[in-house]
Amino acid sequence: MKASYTQTHPSAVPDTAVMTASVDSFEPQTMEEALSQTTVEHLQLAKGRFLGQMMHARFTTSMLDWGSYNLPLLATAGMPTDEVTLGFILASDGESLMNGKSFTAPTFALFTEGTELNYRLAANTQWMALQVERDLLEPVGLSLQQGFAGPLAEPSRDNLQLRRDLQDALAVLRNISSRRPDPGIPDPAGCMKQLEACFLDLMASAFASGQPGPAPGTRHRSETIRLVREATDFIMSHMAEPVRIGSLCCEMGCDLKSLERAFHSVHGMAPRQFLTVSRINKARQLLLQSNGRNDVTNIASACGIHHLGRFSQAYHSWFGERPSETLSRSRLSCKATRPEPKRIRHPRS
Repeated sequence: MKASYTQTHPSAVPDTAVMTASVDSFEPQTMEEALSQTTVEHLQLAKGRFLGQMMHARFTTSMLDWGSYNLPLLATAGMPTDEVTLGFILASDGESLMNGKSFTAPTFALFTEGTELNYRLAANTQWMALQVERDLLEPVGLSLQQGFAGPLAEPSRDNLQLRRDLQDALAVLRNISSRRPDPGIPDPAGCMKQLEACFLDLMASAFASGQPGPAPGTRHRSETIRLVREATDFIMSHMAEPVRIGSLCCEMGCDLKSLERAFHSVHGMAPRQFLTVSRINKARQLLLQSNGRNDVTNIASACGIHHLGRFSQAYHSWFGERPSETLSRSRLSCKATRPEPKRIRHPRS
């Protein structure tokens, strides 16, 4: 029996941490210790050697848990009394059963404060749960019925895209927790802030999309354009910060569903996608204008980008060249356009 742990505290943010744990046999205590604010009892439901991986991240205003198990389990728990748990089942083999309702992955789950979890996990289940105070969700129009506990929706195309987005963010979080620092993440603390904003936005947006809202067309076109323009101005002026779309809603005085509908109407994309596109385009602009006086790391940081490896890949797929290549062209262009010093002719004596 073997259990291994890693734990990372980004130096600039002492209250944040990432811990990972892995087991190669069934070890309930280790699994429970890897989870946040929840006493979970696990029972192994099938014969075989259990393999499990867990991750716990403590952010500034929320906490995240993730788990992956090869065998079916029964998990029972009392949920936190002061926080809402937004859950997402990323993958599983076949049907699972949660609080009396069967479902297949990927799908959502919601547990409001003080409710109970009774979850029969199918084999090869991957799940994640984000614990957040209700006060962070209600201002953006996310209304959560007190006492609700269980799965919310059946699989859909939107769920598949959400799964891809969440898996990408989880992979970055695992990189931060690694014993060896990732050279592609020069600022782990800044990356943690961005990841928290990403997880909160992805989950809140997904839950908001499943709630009833104003019928399309109820907002006047000019009002929609004004809302998007003001939100765009805010995004562009705060690009270096870990912008949360929920905070943007509060700034604009609208709910999350209205903001997303407005962005889709005007820009043809969701607010977070617009933020991502704006950051990578701004980075290119700064690289082209640097004239050799800056470097890729500083420019990426100025655009709110903290994972250099992923930035380089995305930039290459977007523009057909690496950020370093753009910077090199900028330096060569600067040298080519720099006027040569005038030669001073001395009169003959």
